[in-house]
Amino acid sequence: MIGPAINSACIVAGAVLGSLLARRVGSSFQKNIMLVFGCISTGLGIFMIGKAHAMPPIVCSLMAGTVLGELFRLEHIVVRLSHKVAGFFARRSARRAARKAARMTAQAGANATVAATGAVTGAATGTVTGAADAGTPDAAAPASPCAAPDAARPSVSIEAIQEQFAVFTVVFSASGLGFFGAMQEGLTGDFTMLLIKSLLDLPTAMFIAANIGAVIGVLCVPQFVIQMAVLLSAGFVSHWATPAVLADFSGCGGFIMLATGLRMCGIVQFPILSMLPALLLAMPVSALWVHFVG
Repeated sequence: MIGPAINSACIVAGAVLGSLLARRVGSSFQKNIMLVFGCISTGLGIFMIGKAHAMPPIVCSLMAGTVLGELFRLEHIVVRLSHKVAGFFARRSARRAARKAARMTAQAGANATVAATGAVTGAATGTVTGAADAGTPDAAAPASPCAAPDAARPSVSIEAIQEQFAVFTVVFSASGLGFFGAMQEGLTGDFTMLLIKSLLDLPTAMFIAANIGAVIGVLCVPQFVIQMAVLLSAGFVSHWATPAVLADFSGCGGFIMLATGLRMCGIVQFPILSMLPALLLAMPVSALWVHFVG
């Protein structure tokens, strides 16, 4: 379970670092980096497809798995869940911002009251300096420099958070690389593939967190659970998980990674989450194909 633990830790670390560096990263820079990550995902998908043993079982798995995903409305369920999670954190952030604004307003009011009191006292005692300072418009202005950064801070819509949650639920939690890496560690003890995925997920989480906040770190939980489930189930399939079957499993994940990359780049809105059941069908369908066809 070394691979899933490292992968989860990298997602959390990336989310924290990204949220801390958010103000230092411009929106155009984030957008360009996301396009690069989409390109990387597409390239990984093509690479994994190229390792496939036979296309017919992969195509059958993708078609049947997507039909099942659509029938059970898998994408709709996950998007609704991401909506609730994103809404919960967005409301918390809004409440914190409102409390901060209220404190700043109260402080500004207190400063104005003190300045006005000083002006009245100065006028009553004939102190010209006090009256002149009170009449200066800068007396009630100390709160404005503090308010400027909050006003200039970019806001992200709930819809954008939902979309990025849907995409990165796949990238982090259910990617073909993650499934294959967890299966490989369960069968052989080699967690190299998950280590590679961790190195990719760390900067990805950073730039996503810079855009929508550290909430993206929540995805380490389903990612860890899914990878551990795949890792622990490897012992049950080891007797028929031949190199050809594993190659087809990787190829099926490659198609999903390809679709994920195209969606990240905004080219085509593939139903990525509905395609995930194909990964559950890929190995048995490929095993049947190898047994009867070769």
